[in-house]
Amino acid sequence: MVHDGTVRADAQRNLGTILAAARAVVAERGLRVPMTVIAERAGVAVGTLYRHFPTKDALVAAVVAESVGHLADVIADALAAARAEPRTAGDQLYGVLDEVAAVYADERAFKEAVGLTGPEHLAEAVNAADGSAAEAWRDVGSLLALAQEEGAVRSDVSPSDLLQLVTAVPGPDAGPRARTLYLDVLRRGLTP
Repeated sequence: MVHDGTVRADAQRNLGTILAAARAVVAERGLRVPMTVIAERAGVAVGTLYRHFPTKDALVAAVVAESVGHLADVIADALAAARAEPRTAGDQLYGVLDEVAAVYADERAFKEAVGLTGPEHLAEAVNAADGSAAEAWRDVGSLLALAQEEGAVRSDVSPSDLLQLVTAVPGPDAGPRARTLYLDVLRRGLTP
């Protein structure tokens, strides 16, 4: 019994190590990095890596799902805050856009996966894994509607428009000034 618990704890630790290594290596080298390099960085045997993730697509989906899970939490918190104080819906939405842009710009696996599959296909893949993408998508729509009711966002903007706009944010190679400028222009364009 104790042995089983130890195995599960080791497996869980390996999983966390693998995901952290994958995120770091992909950030450095992109999605084309070999699985052997990720295993080496994680300090695990290639077989251990493949036991957790039988394909690179499965590994990338898990890394991206972590990002989506984080963003889903940010969006849910912003929606709850906007519902509690409706006059803050615009600020909450813009805060979400800032965080989505930061994740999208800084996490190369997320950005490249969206670029390869398209935002809608990425959402489908993540949603199939844990449902967080669908919930986050509904929450964004609700938050956007509250911000539009408040008059903080143009009424002709849809959640799909927001997704298209935020996924065009400059990446880390462009530098923080480019991202700040982009977000400022985006905010001004969304304001009625």
